[in-house]
Amino acid sequence: MLLDGMRSNAARSWGVKLAIGLIIIVFVFFGLGSLQAPTSVVATVNGSQISLRDFQRTYSIMMRNIQAMRPNLTEEQIIQFGFNDLVLQEIVRTRLLEEEAARTGIDVSAFEFSSAITSLPYFQNSNGEFDKALYYEKVKQSGQSVLEFENGLRQELLPEHFMELLGAGLFVDEASAQSQYDFALQKRSIDYVLFPYNVKAQKITDKEIEDAYNARKEMYAMPARIQLEYISFDPDKMADVKSITEVELEDAYAARETQFAVPEQIKARHILLGMPQNASEAEANIVLENIQKLEKRIRAGENF
Repeated sequence: MLLDGMRSNAARSWGVKLAIGLIIIVFVFFGLGSLQAPTSVVATVNGSQISLRDFQRTYSIMMRNIQAMRPNLTEEQIIQFGFNDLVLQEIVRTRLLEEEAARTGIDVSAFEFSSAITSLPYFQNSNGEFDKALYYEKVKQSGQSVLEFENGLRQELLPEHFMELLGAGLFVDEASAQSQYDFALQKRSIDYVLFPYNVKAQKITDKEIEDAYNARKEMYAMPARIQLEYISFDPDKMADVKSITEVELEDAYAARETQFAVPEQIKARHILLGMPQNASEAEANIVLENIQKLEKRIRAGENF
């Protein structure tokens, strides 16, 4: 449950994606009956082999995530919706992202990796500080070695880090950001019933598909839409600057005179002579005398 909680806490939950997938997507069942040894190869991605051990590790993590979110679902019910195939797709996606990250030289720095671990509440003591002993204990309770745990975490952080860098240079206007924010705040309550579905048992003819489409044609209709962005250039208004007369310049200035108006400005300078707050009358008179001397020199034309 350790990695399960981490993914939920860091908003990286495979379970979230899969819970949605179970509702709206039916995947083709992927059988593993012929695979026996842990070293059996499930798939190959650009020469990189995915072993049965890799598959079983990811399978276990994703299954725990789903059952934590939907405790009423049994493992058998989840498998009926192509869970094995989805696990394999997740591994392939991760491998491809790792391969691209390696090609472009992108990696998770030691600081980022350390921060990801020390920031998790599961490894912090009652004072909110990272506790190394607690870290080792929690990892051991998860049934993994520290090396296995950290390798798994790094494999999860790297694709996310790669995707963050990939989208870092994108510009999102305010309207799009607001729309995404509003969408994130939306909540839905969904009730559903599980119906085991066998793809191979269904036989639908082209005629049945065509009749179903024609009966619901208005559902697929979409009005014509177009979005344009343009800059208008009028050659008649792009005259030679030399052809503009003095009268036209004066008229243009008069029409925009307020744009060129500069408000009245004052530039002031002063000479400040300090005096203690509790100065005596004699000390105040000395300062006043110095000020009067400076005034005479300035009015006589000396440089300020």
